[in-house]
Amino acid sequence: MSSETTERMELLERELTATRESLQATVEELETSNEELQSTNEELMSSNEELMSSNEELQSSNEELQSVNEELNTVNAEYQEKIDILNRLNADLDNMAQAVAAGTVFVDENMHLTRFSPDATHIFRLRDTDIGRPLDDLAHTLLYPALIADLNLTLKDGNKVEKEVRGINGLHYFVRMLPYRVPSSSAKGAVISFMDVTALHEVSRLQHIIDCLSEHIAVLNSQGIITQVNSAWRKFALDNGDEFLAHSGPGVNYLEVCKDFHQPPDDATAVTAQRGVREVLEGRCPHFSMEYPCHSPTEQRWFVMHVSPVAGEQPGAVVSHVNITEWRSSLQELQV
Repeated sequence: MSSETTERMELLERELTATRESLQATVEELETSNEELQSTNEELMSSNEELMSSNEELQSSNEELQSVNEELNTVNAEYQEKIDILNRLNADLDNMAQAVAAGTVFVDENMHLTRFSPDATHIFRLRDTDIGRPLDDLAHTLLYPALIADLNLTLKDGNKVEKEVRGINGLHYFVRMLPYRVPSSSAKGAVISFMDVTALHEVSRLQHIIDCLSEHIAVLNSQGIITQVNSAWRKFALDNGDEFLAHSGPGVNYLEVCKDFHQPPDDATAVTAQRGVREVLEGRCPHFSMEYPCHSPTEQRWFVMHVSPVAGEQPGAVVSHVNITEWRSSLQELQV
């Protein structure tokens, strides 16, 4: 074998050895890369499992949130229903307070203002900003120095207080204090109502005045219905058999009383009286009067009837009967 051939073989062997070594290195790198890929794949699988687990947890949490949301919606609907009920109750309370036309004040157990009706502003100088203030700090128009003491008695003992008081403006009020209670609890405050009874007070005063008169007096409305009579009228009715004023008292039409008045066939007294009363009520006559007999089984009696109109918002008439029997007898004696 020539030297050239030998060198060529040695070169080939060296190249083969280098190729083997390179191949071996490549194989090792591939094995390393494969191991790394496997490791990465395992990590990815682990991460995927964690993600799947997290997704399941999120789905479970989402279901729980949906359940909680449904519960919240249910609770919210219940609260909204209760709010609507409270709003209706407040509206009912406000409308009732306006319908009653009485000033109403609510206080808590410490006498702090919690609520008031519009009519209460005529008695106390109240504004919405006064809610929460002590009642004894608020000015009022009542001549009622025992107001706070009576209120404290209601709050302390739960007693009802009722009395009539006068205001500095001359008005009269019926005051009622009641404990404000919560079911299954002691008093949590008080309610004070102020009813304007000035008109009733004036009617009572008018009644006392006409009761002092000896004439038989009745007040009629525009339809001729008796609305008020005095003591002399009631006594005359009682003495003549109308014990309960069923035929001549309040609620009876006086025009019908005149129509049903018993009289002789040729006597036009009742017709004349009825016509006179009607003309005054209708404004066709400014005043009417007539003298008429009203004899009883035991005596001869004579009366003078006067009818005068009543003007104003509630028109009507006042009818009075004056017993002139003694005056007529004296006049006859003088003529003899």
